[in-house]
Amino acid sequence: MQPAVAPQNSASTGNAIRKRFSPMELGPFFLWLFWVWWNADQKLKIAAAVIFVCEFIPFINFLAGFAALGLAIYLGLKGNRIMAANRQFTSAEQFVAVQTAWAKWGVIVLIVSVALIISRWSSSARHDGGGYALGVVQPLNQGLRRASPRYGRLRRRGRRMEPFGVSAGS
Repeated sequence: MQPAVAPQNSASTGNAIRKRFSPMELGPFFLWLFWVWWNADQKLKIAAAVIFVCEFIPFINFLAGFAALGLAIYLGLKGNRIMAANRQFTSAEQFVAVQTAWAKWGVIVLIVSVALIISRWSSSARHDGGGYALGVVQPLNQGLRRASPRYGRLRRRGRRMEPFGVSAGS
């Protein structure tokens, strides 16, 4: 039976961790809202929470988007230094493993987000003439007409469908 390994904060582990920093870390950058809860100090947790709440307040959400981008860039540049200062690692290898896991999931979230945006943009451009792709919301009555099961039958009979299922003409 081996004894439990106590966390070490020796100078050699700290120096080895400091040598592993890269200029921009993808995990803290793309996953800033989640990353701060496991790896940051209290000030950054409060800042992330305030930015997240401000995203839902009208007229402030525009500024909160810029603040979120600024925090993401800051965490991308300084995130691993913050993580090394706020968490204890038993070795430099454990630090690198945690850093690599966050970076891997940051890239996965980026790829999935880009794929969803492209698929939504291309499908809306194909079906709506680009209305959603340009950020223009389709009128409510047009969406209701297309969703109605009677829409196809009335179109085949030559009658026009009005909003809320009322057909025009006799």
